[in-house]
This record gives sequence, C-alpha cells and structure tokens, in this order.
Amino acid sequence: MPYKLDNPKKLGEYPYIILKFKKSGIDIIVWYMNLDKRMNQITTDIIREIYNKISKSDDVEISYPDTELVFRNKN
Repeated sequence: MPYKLDNPKKLGEYPYIILKFKKSGIDIIVWYMNLDKRMNQITTDIIREIYNKISKSDDVEISYPDTELVFRNKN
C-alpha cells in the first residue's frame, strides 16, 4: 500500500528518506530524482544496496511474519 505523504519542499540531488517503525519491522521510504529511461534499473540498484548494507550488518536481522496453525479435537 503506497503511503500518501506530503511532498518534500525540494527534491534535490540528495534523497529524502523516511523511516517508520512497525511491530515487526521498519518501513524505509526513499524519494529521489531519477531518469525516466532508467527508472526500473535505478530503483532496483537502490533496493539492492539497502539490502546488501543490512545483510552485511551483524546488528540487524530481517524478520518476517510467522503463523502457526494448531488443530485440536473438539471432544
């Protein structure tokens, strides 16, 4: 679900970054200038760089939601 955020006053050469802490993780929102012709490649490169930095860190673990189903007799 995309976030509806107020537009930053100025998107310059540096990215505009927002962090939102959640119960089971962190949302990272990055706004940046991009070239239309290479939008998908640049976006992929940014996501890959964030992931690589997190995965190389000893202090950060990536969590995921986990559900356990337990079936019981009604007797």
